[in-house]
Amino acid sequence: MSQPSSGGDGEEEVAAEEIGRVGNLPDDILHHILSLLADTKTAVQTSLISKRWRHLWKDVPVLNLDQNSFPSGEGYRTFVRNLLHHRSNQTTIDRLSFTARGMDIESFHMVLDHAGRTGRLLRALSVRHSCVVSRYRNMVASIVRHKLHESLEDLELTGFRIVVDHDVIQGGGFRMLKALSLTVCFSVDLGVALSCFGGGMLTTLELRGCWLNFYDGDDDPFAVLPCLKSLKLLDCRMTVRSTSLVGFKVSGLQLRELEIRYMFLIGSFAVSEVLAPKLESFRCTGLVSRIEGLRELNFPSLVRASSESTYWQSRFCDMEALIRNEVSRFTGLDDFRAFCLFLFRDGGDDPFADLPRLECLKVINCVSTSRVVKVSGLRLPSLQIDNADGFGIGELLAPRLESFCYSSCVVRLLELRPLNLPSLGRASVRLKHICGLSDEQARRAVMSLLRGLCNAKSLRLMFRRYASEVGKLSLN
Repeated sequence: MSQPSSGGDGEEEVAAEEIGRVGNLPDDILHHILSLLADTKTAVQTSLISKRWRHLWKDVPVLNLDQNSFPSGEGYRTFVRNLLHHRSNQTTIDRLSFTARGMDIESFHMVLDHAGRTGRLLRALSVRHSCVVSRYRNMVASIVRHKLHESLEDLELTGFRIVVDHDVIQGGGFRMLKALSLTVCFSVDLGVALSCFGGGMLTTLELRGCWLNFYDGDDDPFAVLPCLKSLKLLDCRMTVRSTSLVGFKVSGLQLRELEIRYMFLIGSFAVSEVLAPKLESFRCTGLVSRIEGLRELNFPSLVRASSESTYWQSRFCDMEALIRNEVSRFTGLDDFRAFCLFLFRDGGDDPFADLPRLECLKVINCVSTSRVVKVSGLRLPSLQIDNADGFGIGELLAPRLESFCYSSCVVRLLELRPLNLPSLGRASVRLKHICGLSDEQARRAVMSLLRGLCNAKSLRLMFRRYASEVGKLSLN
């Protein structure tokens, strides 16, 4: 009589059956599965689990070569050399990702040579390097020399000097490019670079931590990108090499998303105007002195916005100009539905009344010269007021409010009129700092707030360390 198989044997049989089922899939699907793995080294190792898979890695259309997966540079170079030797020159590369560190450039040149022979259909290229080496600082020239630019749709470069030959521009540049990301790239002459990479099809551009040079005629550098839909200028250092240029414009007739964060600029040079009639999302984070001169914005399609300024840099700008303009830039926008504001100084007695379709409001770390403001939103379902120690809410008018999150010192509750929130579903209140108030004053302030939140289906009340005494008060 045959003995019943143990649980372990059964599990092994099931695993073998599953591997066999996957192994029977068409080669194209298996190539796609291998291309989704972490890197090419893992894809090669995975191919060893089945005899039928043994040679599949040779024809995977995606190469992801990461030196961080190897303990030494020599092992990495040996792997790349053997990999390229066994790949057929007839196997095209659809996407190529190369990550290197230190001073190693031999393996990189091997990959570029191979891609130049087989990768005329190369659609995506990502090259990241942790050390800028003089022998191949100019990555653009290397890409063009191997004719990889003719079919590229997605390009990501990290840690290179960007120098563009005018012959490349005259030859059409990267005319198929749709997405470009430059990170920690040096000597980027912005106007020339955009003329090279633009090509009329670029829709996504991200410049992160780059050194950007502005020359005469670069007052509207993004105008050469007619199809641009997403633009991010993040932590870039901008140098003006012109005596007449005082600012630059960000324009894009098709632009939907714009983010500007912490621009390191020389002198008073800054963004002077944003022209984007189809803009839906706008986020501005950085020194207040850099957004002070920005003209009043006109975004008829805007639905999401965030404006953040660093308070500790206020001594470098005209505070009164900032107070007048910070909130008013976004008023009168019929489709403006989400607003997140940091460190605003003054928006009048009712700063949000001109946003009729506002659906989400966040007021964080704010200070107001008027001290007490009114927050109104007839359609507002969500409101977050966080660390509002610098101003008080005199009145909250939001009949459709469903979610309310409030964080402030207890003394600010004395300025709040009784709430009437019939649609409130959930509320979260965090109180702190009862210094200067008697127990009776603190109790009345907290009780007044709780009465206004009595309709909430879910209520969370928290006291921080400095307000622990409030928890001892009788709130009945």
